[in-house]
Amino acid sequence: MPFMSAPPVAVPRNVPRNPAPAPRPESPRPPVVRLQAPDEPPPPPPPAPAPLVVPAPEQLGIAAATAAAPMVRPDWARAHDRLDRLGATGFHLEKLADGACRCICLLPGGQPGVNQRIEARGKTADEAVRLVLDEAERWAAAAQR
Repeated sequence: MPFMSAPPVAVPRNVPRNPAPAPRPESPRPPVVRLQAPDEPPPPPPPAPAPLVVPAPEQLGIAAATAAAPMVRPDWARAHDRLDRLGATGFHLEKLADGACRCICLLPGGQPGVNQRIEARGKTADEAVRLVLDEAERWAAAAQR
């Protein structure tokens, strides 16, 4: 069967092939509801604290600390002279774990080969040396009687 085509149709030149749709009349948009309240204003800052006033110890009935008398450091040359006069055969100074000091002095005893051990403990090395020398001199004075 032969193919038949339709007769040509004349298309006017001014008419667009796909005409644009006619504009619709604008209707007012309904309001948008978001269901959220506006943010609350931030709370006011807290008031500044009152200044802290600490009373003086005297106002509380506490006496102010008096300055301690300065500690006199021993003269090590004098300490060695005292040990020599006593005839000391040994002298030992050590720091202890608690921060205190121990001083040990060995003096000749009443019998040959026997020593008298004298020990003193002080908060500082100077105090321990002073205490052991004082005790050694007392012991030596008592041993001579």
